[in-house]
Amino acid sequence: MAAGPIDRLRARLELDSGPARMRPMEGLRGVAVILVFAQHFAVQAQLFAALDPVSAELFAVARTFGNLGVELFFILSGYLIYGTLLRWNPGFLPFMARRVERLYPAFLCVFALALASHIALRTGEIPSAPADAARLILANLLFLPGVIDMAPILQVAWTLSWEMAFYLLLGLAVPGLRMARWPRAARIAAILAGAAAVTAASLAAPGGIGPFVAPLVSLPFFAGMLLLELRQSARWAVPGGIALAAGASALLFARYLTAQPVALEWMETLALSLLCAAAFQDGNIVARLLSATGLRWLGNMSYSYYLLHGIVVIAAFRGLAWLIGTDWPGWLAWALLPPVFAASLAASLALFLAVERPLSLKPRRPAHAPAEGAAR
Repeated sequence: MAAGPIDRLRARLELDSGPARMRPMEGLRGVAVILVFAQHFAVQAQLFAALDPVSAELFAVARTFGNLGVELFFILSGYLIYGTLLRWNPGFLPFMARRVERLYPAFLCVFALALASHIALRTGEIPSAPADAARLILANLLFLPGVIDMAPILQVAWTLSWEMAFYLLLGLAVPGLRMARWPRAARIAAILAGAAAVTAASLAAPGGIGPFVAPLVSLPFFAGMLLLELRQSARWAVPGGIALAAGASALLFARYLTAQPVALEWMETLALSLLCAAAFQDGNIVARLLSATGLRWLGNMSYSYYLLHGIVVIAAFRGLAWLIGTDWPGWLAWALLPPVFAASLAASLALFLAVERPLSLKPRRPAHAPAEGAAR
């Protein structure tokens, strides 16, 4: 019997069925994009709606904690990419070619949409001088904003700058230094030294050095690398319940314990790492919850969703403001939440099916190689 459209859609959203598949990791990506959506929706709600005190507090919490989605993506990237390089030792050029293939097709589509929007709406983001505009566009195409102190044309693309910098650094260091042959203790020491260097640089120059911003946001990459080493170690024995409780407590209280950016980043990174540690242990409740089908499917299309959702959210709020004006009643922001999320999901699914799935997720590895899933 021929597969129906629903069956075909399910097949497109299931990225891998091999033994290396980690279903809870797919769910973690789903959680990450929900957090990022909540942050961007909250920003718009605060701009356009007259919120009652309870709503104002809830949207403030969503705006504050939504950035944890990006940190979670970075931890998962550190875990996956470091593990791939250690285990399979691809050459630098093939590795970077695969990374380019993974990032650029969907990015170019959404970047073109963002660029056209800035030009059509005359937002002032694109310089009027052709040479200046060309330099800005080239810098964005090279994923420089984010690492370099400049605003990206596509707002969320600053994270891709750090992803690409991480790929370049690790793609050179792991095979170049033959780290796969090192004792595990030496690799862990190198990871901790890298995290310490990032911390020291951020403390010494919190405003960045020259055109470069402080590298503190890269700390979760090192956490992901360390998580891989600990998970593969015989000493890996953190009970899932304890890891979950400790991670959740750290997230809840981190911002009340310190306002110092470096200390806060360390606490949040540690908390998210503990949550990942709980998720990666088979059979516990965290792993089972994160393996829910809908959450995994959202995680599998998370790159397309991450790129596109912000444009949908902003368009929905500004389109409605054009129709009815601003200073809406607070209830309207809540009423918009389900349809705006649904619209962002539909648009992102279209991008995933038309561009990301066929162009960036083609199987190009041996059957026994680790699954990359939707890793950015």
